[in-house]
Amino acid sequence: MRKGCIKLVAMAWLAWSVAAQAAQIDGTVSEKLTGRLLARARVILMPVGSGGSQVNAFADAQGRFSIQVPKGAYALGAERRGYAQVWYGQKRWNSPGTPIVLDQDSRFNADIRLSRLGVIRGEVVDENGVGLPEFRVYVYRDTRPLQSAGQGVTDDRGVFRVAGLEPGRYKARTASTQLPDGSGMLPTFFGNSVSSDGSQPIEVRLDDEAEGVVITPVPGRALHLGGQVTFQGAAMVRLYSDLGTEVASPDASGHFLFEGLSPGSYDLIAESELAGQPLVGYLKLALKADMDDARLDGAAPPVVQFRCEDGEGKLLEGGSSSMLVKRSWPPDEPRAERLNCGDSTAATVGMSQFTILTPGTYYVSKVLVQGKVSESNEISLMPGEKVAITLVAAYKPATLTGTVMGQDEQPAVGAMVFLRAVDASLERRMYGKASTKTGQDGSFAIKGLPPGRYLVATSFEVQTADDIDWKDPSLKTVELEEGKETTVKLGR
Repeated sequence: MRKGCIKLVAMAWLAWSVAAQAAQIDGTVSEKLTGRLLARARVILMPVGSGGSQVNAFADAQGRFSIQVPKGAYALGAERRGYAQVWYGQKRWNSPGTPIVLDQDSRFNADIRLSRLGVIRGEVVDENGVGLPEFRVYVYRDTRPLQSAGQGVTDDRGVFRVAGLEPGRYKARTASTQLPDGSGMLPTFFGNSVSSDGSQPIEVRLDDEAEGVVITPVPGRALHLGGQVTFQGAAMVRLYSDLGTEVASPDASGHFLFEGLSPGSYDLIAESELAGQPLVGYLKLALKADMDDARLDGAAPPVVQFRCEDGEGKLLEGGSSSMLVKRSWPPDEPRAERLNCGDSTAATVGMSQFTILTPGTYYVSKVLVQGKVSESNEISLMPGEKVAITLVAAYKPATLTGTVMGQDEQPAVGAMVFLRAVDASLERRMYGKASTKTGQDGSFAIKGLPPGRYLVATSFEVQTADDIDWKDPSLKTVELEEGKETTVKLGR
């Protein structure tokens, strides 16, 4: 036998050997509402609790798939345009689902069913109930600020339809419009309000169309907001509202103009881009009529100082803890500053939230803002201000360890574990230590905790503590003692 043939035989044997040792997942992808098979849907296998790589495949024309993978734990999902992504075993549309644990040579069969994304269908009508054609309609997630989710244009009957929406609460509004007779209509939300606060939310569900959304635009003229930046180096002025952000470029003399605005509350910010001379101008206003004299005077950016000490006032080492300061309002591109103990930094104007990260050797006893005990992790930062934040640490932190077991008494790999302090003042000092994920053996550990009484929850279905029903009487309660490790066993 020639060398080439021998090599081909060896390669074929190696491929057969690898396949013989692999686990296999077979299944179909179908439409949940009708049961029809979905051709060419994308299938995803995501390793859980290991360093493996994601595996992608596509269903065939009959919606079938077959994937060979090494043994391990995997999250199995599927997606197709116009449908919500689904993970095998999930009980909520956006939960991570239940991992599939595969041994060598094991076979698993799954039927994955996809739901169509939601739709908002409605009408834009005039004061007599007659449909208005070619009116643009915007749809937003009901958040603060509103997040753009889609848009559409009314047809000849004034009917619009916006598809591809995930489940949740939304708001819809029209654009400002100039009519042929010279009159105008203000941007108007469903609920016939020019303000988001007075509008009516719309509930969107999978495999469903939200109907009965009728908007009658409010007659009126859109407003403008003009003014001047009085310092050099500001290349743009940002205007913030519940609808998001608009940008204007000031001219050589610093004058700027925003047009097409609705009455409401706004924040104006301009920042200098000159090296070595950072300046910021800020103005909060309620716009009720046209305004031409808004004035943005420059001042130094706010400064945040971070200090760390123990209960006796002794300073802690600079790298022992850190603090993340992130602006929460006005909305903007994410801006965050990280400080170590003893650091100070220029921050952004507005409302910011701070998160303190400590090692497992001590916990947060209290936090002082401007020398006073803080009951919140939110701070106001205005131009020219200096805000001092002091972490007061206490030694001998508590530790919670344990295991999560599945229904078959096997370790639950990749399950989320959440903690919530029973006492509200204790909960405010958690600072991001409230969750973790189990490893390959189903174990977990949360260190650096303040002693006290906690509720413990575990789930594959949610990713944040806010989604847990903390009033569920079946949740386990633990008492964590100072300097001690407490071990629990959790079931699913």
